[in-house]
Amino acid sequence: MNIKIVSLLVAVALLTVASQAQTVTIIATLTADNWAPSMLVQGRDGILYGTSFLGGRRQVGSAFKVDPATGTVTQIHSFTGDDGNGPNGLTLATDGYLYGATNFTGRSSAGLGEIYKMEPSGKVTVLHAFGFSDGGYPYAPPIQAADGNFYGTTDIGGMSTNISCSGQGCGVVYRVSSSGQFSVIYNFDWTSGSAPRTEPLQASDGSLNISAYVGGDFVAGTVVQLTTSGALQKSYTFQGTPDPQTPDGTLIQGADGTFYGTSFDGGTSGFYGTVFQLSKKYALRVIHSFALADGTNPTSGVIQGTDGYLYGTTSEQGTLGIGTLYQLSTGGNFVLLDSSLSYPSGLVQHTNGKFYGATVGGGNGYGTIFQLDMGLAPFVALVNPIGKAGQGIGILGQGFTGTSSVTFNGVSASAFNVVSDTYINAIAPTGVTTGPVQVSTPTGVLSSNKNFAVKSH
Repeated sequence: MNIKIVSLLVAVALLTVASQAQTVTIIATLTADNWAPSMLVQGRDGILYGTSFLGGRRQVGSAFKVDPATGTVTQIHSFTGDDGNGPNGLTLATDGYLYGATNFTGRSSAGLGEIYKMEPSGKVTVLHAFGFSDGGYPYAPPIQAADGNFYGTTDIGGMSTNISCSGQGCGVVYRVSSSGQFSVIYNFDWTSGSAPRTEPLQASDGSLNISAYVGGDFVAGTVVQLTTSGALQKSYTFQGTPDPQTPDGTLIQGADGTFYGTSFDGGTSGFYGTVFQLSKKYALRVIHSFALADGTNPTSGVIQGTDGYLYGTTSEQGTLGIGTLYQLSTGGNFVLLDSSLSYPSGLVQHTNGKFYGATVGGGNGYGTIFQLDMGLAPFVALVNPIGKAGQGIGILGQGFTGTSSVTFNGVSASAFNVVSDTYINAIAPTGVTTGPVQVSTPTGVLSSNKNFAVKSH
């Protein structure tokens, strides 16, 4: 056979294999009850939980759960305005509650949003209502840090009087306990950035890493690194095109220890956004500059899958002009996975190996829940990936009934309790070192997608 024909057939075969390697499926079509959903989070029960910015009885937002196996959606809470308006995502905490923030209203007359905790059944307890001097308009839920407290950001408010913040304050970083004890640990002041719109990332060294949408010397946004007491350790100031501009979306720490994030604007292709990497010393490398065909203006950051690739979404453009779903190697190899989803808003990898996300449009116009299957194997995830010997560590997964052992970097847990088929509580052993957690189930050994990092102090 002609060698050119053979080469062509091989290429076609490879393309066929590549096209079969991923499957995108809409598993649920939302209604006005859960309109404009946010990113999802896995609960102890293996169910995915999320919030909708609209929806609910008063159309000021709702909380819902979706079964990844069946696609069944159940509303668990309808916000009233008194307990917040415009919820924007959830964080699973070690106590089993889901923590979140609302963008508007609440019990303060200022109407600047509040922080709450929610039982998986949907019962909400308000922890704090913002009043401008302590922040306002939180765009993201708080995260739980290794010290057990919750840390988050607000878009405006605080004590900064810099005129560049238009008299609204430049935003704050706050700490709140599970019982509602609240304090501001850092006030942005334009020079260090302004308008932080995402939750902090706690790195394996315990630091809080936070992007600010604007501000800095070039008005293009910043990233700051803080201690949990609010001391500034380092910062990076974006310079705008061809540098990233207006960082948007949560930062992650990759398996290589460096930080990855996205910017809404900037990049070599114009004002279409980027995926960037920051070294531990905050040296910048642009991994990908978006172009029209790739999708543009990412708003949800990236996540790192168990295969080592970065996965993310864009909010605009692509083939149909409604955003895209993509895979990106840390070396910069970009693969467009889908451009038919209607304004996708971020991804989570479930411990069954599949990715799930929400779209703001599509379906009946109220949004959808979709699944991305890349053929990846099940794994386990740690609710609290930073800790120390003697500490209880929550482990999410599946098939835990009959588990025979749990190890931390090869050392057996001091004790473990199989709470359910999808949740284990294990005690980190004496002498524990940083490394993967492995769970031996009746059907095989499941490894954690992230290393357990030993808290140094």
